[in-house]
Formats: sequence, structure tokens, C-alpha cells
Amino acid sequence: MGSLFVAVLVVIVLVSLFYKSNDNHDKEEKEKKLIAKLKARYQDALHSGNKEQALKFGRDYYSYLRNTRTLKPSDEQTIARDVADMDFK
Repeated sequence: MGSLFVAVLVVIVLVSLFYKSNDNHDKEEKEKKLIAKLKARYQDALHSGNKEQALKFGRDYYSYLRNTRTLKPSDEQTIARDVADMDFK
């Protein structure tokens, strides 16, 4: 009887580990899709000629990448350079 209990317990642990690993994979895929969406939105804004929108979406994109609301100065410089380059395209 005791070995049956241990076997059932092992199966439960293995099943829960399997579902947990799948859950992490799903989260990673959603994260990748969201980053791609934010980047595409930023690129679209840069190509549209709308500088205000490009600034906003650029800040959204880099903020999400850095996982912070405060951008690094280098991020602000990159966005500013991208927006300035809009005049030459």
C-alpha cells in the first residue's frame, strides 16, 4: 500500500513539473510576441513620419526591454537619433 502511495505521489510531481515547464514556455513565447509587436509599432511610427508617435512608441519599446519606466540616457539618444533620421528618409 505504501509503495502505491509513493508511485502516485511521483506521478503527481512529474505531471505538475511538466505543466510548469509548458507554462514557462508559453510565457516566453508571449514575451517574444509582445516585444516584436512593440518593435513593429515603433518601426511603423518611424516610417509614418509622425514624430510624436515615434517618440512615444520608442519609449514604450525601450521601457519594456529594460523592464523599467526610466530609460537609460543611451536609449533616449537612440530614440532621438531615430526620430531625427525621419527627416532624411
